[in-house]
Amino acid sequence: MAIVGLSEFTFGFGFLYEQTVANWGGLKAAPVLPSLQQEQDEGWDARLPLQGTDYYYQFKLSDYLSRSNAKHIKDGTYDGPYYRFYFHKKNNNRQHQRLREHCVDSPLTYYVAPEFNALDDFNSAFLAKGLRERSRLIALTDCDHIADAEQHYITFAEGQQGFTQHSTQKRNEHSSFGRELPRVIQAE
Repeated sequence: MAIVGLSEFTFGFGFLYEQTVANWGGLKAAPVLPSLQQEQDEGWDARLPLQGTDYYYQFKLSDYLSRSNAKHIKDGTYDGPYYRFYFHKKNNNRQHQRLREHCVDSPLTYYVAPEFNALDDFNSAFLAKGLRERSRLIALTDCDHIADAEQHYITFAEGQQGFTQHSTQKRNEHSSFGRELPRVIQAE
């Protein structure tokens, strides 16, 4: 289930703080946190403006599913615990649609979700400056377009590459671990 006591905003702050400090020399301006109206129009929670390119993040909190009767353990998609985050199905999954449109011109647009399931883990990772390493990044360029009011979500297993986009189940063999970000940013 969801992490009790952790908000999407707090997770996003921690992740963005680490990214800002780690890339201080490459920043061209302060990180951008849009107003609620701007977020609704654009779809993203934060923009990290670096020299040469910008990174866009949509933060999601993950549910941790570990019981044998969890849907995707039971059906064999995963052989053990996994994480799941939902898309907002409001207005035909408008947020996801906006992010997919956005990633056409800004391919470094990501869903970012935690790979831990307790508030103590968040606090420990944050204080150790290791939150980024305990996060999963899923590029919007690797996600399918959705234009219906059905509930869709993404699942992934800790430490395993890739993710699965559901409602029509589709496995994607690529996603990024937060620990890979320094290498990715230097390659840009």
